Amino acid sequence: ASKEGYSPLHKELDISRGGQTELSYTLVELPGLLKINTQTDAVPRLFVDGNEVILNEKGQAQLTRGKHQLRIETSRFLPHQEEIDIIGFGKRQQLDISLQPAWAIITVLSQPAGAQVFVDGVLAGDTPLETEILQGQHELLLKKEGFKAAAFKQSIIAGTDVTLENISLQPVDGQLNLTSTPTAASILLDGEFKGTTPATLSLIANTDHKLILSKAGFSTKDLSVN
Repeated sequence: ASKEGYSPLHKELDISRGGQTELSYTLVELPGLLKINTQTDAVPRLFVDGNEVILNEKGQAQLTRGKHQLRIETSRFLPHQEEIDIIGFGKRQQLDISLQPAWAIITVLSQPAGAQVFVDGVLAGDTPLETEILQGQHELLLKKEGFKAAAFKQSIIAGTDVTLENISLQPVDGQLNLTSTPTAASILLDGEFKGTTPATLSLIANTDHKLILSKAGFSTKDLSVN
């Protein structure tokens, strides 16, 4: 037995000779076929009334007749929710939706330029950089040879572009190997005691520093270091 919109019914019958037999069967409705067009290359995950439904090879979902709450999720777009009324009986329906991006464009500028930009530990490119970052809290790291790394956290809101400019990278500290004759001279660097000679000192680059060496019984030595 068959009827449009219902699953065909196949039953084996054993008909006895003579008499009359009455048979009654109920045909089962075919589900509706829903195809979702996200207008993107993103592969959607479909949740119907809170339960995930696997799409067939044609990208269609088989849904029972009636109203359903849909939730469509993809990797790079905001979730989309919508109610739909399924016709059922094997009928095909298509739902066209416009997904909203779950990212924002971030522009990173540094002085000097040419610094590598890492987002959550993954290299995104060199400054000046313009790239897409998904919404949420992210860790950014700028690195350039000869300069100190700059690390900071950045919160991204979907659809709200961000420009990070005037990120000034500081030169790495210089190293000063300091010896004296005689040894064990006290070291004052910019007014701060740094031990006694011999010693290796870290100095902020491109900055004038005042160095004083002193030892009991000897004249004090004042030096300017850059």
